[in-house]
Amino acid sequence: MNINQLKYVITLAQELNFSRAAEKLYISQPSLSQSILLLEEEFGVQLFERKPLRLTYAGEIFIDWAKTVLSTGEQMRNMISDVAKDVRVKFTIGISPYRASFLLPRVIEKFKSQYPMAHLIIEEFPTDTLHSMLEEDKLDLLIEAPLLDNERFESVYLCKERILLGMPNSIAAQFNLSEEIELSHLADVPFVLLTDKQYIGKLTSKLCKSAGFLPKNYIECHNIETVQAMISNGLGVSLIPEFYAKYSVSRGNVSFARIKDQDLSRDVSVIYNKEKYLSAPVKYFMKILAEELGAL
Repeated sequence: MNINQLKYVITLAQELNFSRAAEKLYISQPSLSQSILLLEEEFGVQLFERKPLRLTYAGEIFIDWAKTVLSTGEQMRNMISDVAKDVRVKFTIGISPYRASFLLPRVIEKFKSQYPMAHLIIEEFPTDTLHSMLEEDKLDLLIEAPLLDNERFESVYLCKERILLGMPNSIAAQFNLSEEIELSHLADVPFVLLTDKQYIGKLTSKLCKSAGFLPKNYIECHNIETVQAMISNGLGVSLIPEFYAKYSVSRGNVSFARIKDQDLSRDVSVIYNKEKYLSAPVKYFMKILAEELGAL
């Protein structure tokens, strides 16, 4: 059985006449008759009664199935054609949850206007998890601080993000927020820390040590949303990425300041495997991403 035979049966069922069906199919009547006979022998059942020519019950079942097969095949050809033309594309983006919430909606809105059939998968995890997923080729793009000294991956600079000190208003009231704050003045204040596997967590430990103390009273968690919620409830201070501080919808009871004598910032990049092919839609997504982050 082949696709042509399915078309033959469907056409014959429509015409209920071998001559007209053969003419419509651009084949000879004997060829059509032989093809239908071989199909009936293959299934061991008559698909058509001959006098008068009409579908049997088995033929009706076969016709329904044949139409589904041909329709599915046509859909598949269209989808593959779309992929070949870069109309249909699928790729996975790794990004921290806080960046995803304020950045991706605008970027994807613009991207979808150009590629409405694109299938985007957004993986939102802490930095250490995203790095592991990138190494395991589970991500096509990662939006994060650049990977240094890694020959497999290319890091394309997008923008620079400052790191601020986030404090409950009750603690912030003790300082002049128009001036930079000495971190050592917070030695006896509770901290909310990210883990040492995360950039902000490592940076907090490093800065506190340089200021001559280690946080004695602290809460440790894994994502910046939880950190800010803890600060908002007066449970401690922490370093907060500027973009999160600026675009977070839960900024109540939280004040931000810069730390004295520290130019705290980090580069934000889009990272991809240099050995992987980047389709035109993926490159277009990266272009919009650069434009949006550059405008912040």
